[in-house]
Amino acid sequence: MNFNIKIKGFKNLDFKFFGENLAVFWNRNYKIFLGLFFVFIFLYGGYVWYTSLFKAAWGDEKISEYKASKEKEVSFQENTFEDALEIVDKRKEKYEGNYVNVKDIFEAY
Repeated sequence: MNFNIKIKGFKNLDFKFFGENLAVFWNRNYKIFLGLFFVFIFLYGGYVWYTSLFKAAWGDEKISEYKASKEKEVSFQENTFEDALEIVDKRKEKYEGNYVNVKDIFEAY
């Protein structure tokens, strides 16, 4: 068996022919590739959604750590709340107080 295989270098490749054939192949098959791409993206999104809904499991230690962090963040500051209520009450009293009729400065005399 005599195999006379001659390897041509990059100098003998016709890149124009390769580019034209690639463009023809893409024009014939781009719908298939785009369809497969969108199907892949859809399936991957479904997988991410499924794992976030049904496989999101925390251990007891992680749950207790989360609850402890939330309790620290939401400490009720009663003094500040009472001060805010006093300010609101003062504004309400001022608004509902006696109305003093003031002369209209824009009215012609």
